[in-house]
Amino acid sequence: MSAGMDMNETDLRALQLVIEAETRDAHLTPRDLADHLAISSASTTKLLDRLTASGHLTRAPHPSDRRSLILASTPYAHAEIRDRLTRMHQQMAAIARAVPVESRGAVVAFLDALVVELDLEEQTRPLAPNPRHTPASKVPSTAPPS
Repeated sequence: MSAGMDMNETDLRALQLVIEAETRDAHLTPRDLADHLAISSASTTKLLDRLTASGHLTRAPHPSDRRSLILASTPYAHAEIRDRLTRMHQQMAAIARAVPVESRGAVVAFLDALVVELDLEEQTRPLAPNPRHTPASKVPSTAPPS
């Protein structure tokens, strides 16, 4: 979805997180966003500068913490996402209609089995530690054994 919006994956994920928080009537701060995305505060600042300059987000003073800000999506962001999703859904429907009727049962069975397997994998996979909140001595090394 991000390619059509001239937005990288991290920017798009950030925008999604802000909108999700808004639907729960929650405030999302830059720190919250950095934690969710596992990026540094410097990267978060650059990301927010891009999304603010492009008209997707606004930053406002936090209502109860003078040291913090809250992030809010703009009507432009909602319209752009809605427009992009509408086109994507139309394309998906056209692709689905192109599948021959006699093959649809097999396709549905395959997709159902795939969803079950992906859900199982997600439930059983251990969470990776967030390196921003883990002492360096506790972060698993990715270097090959010597």
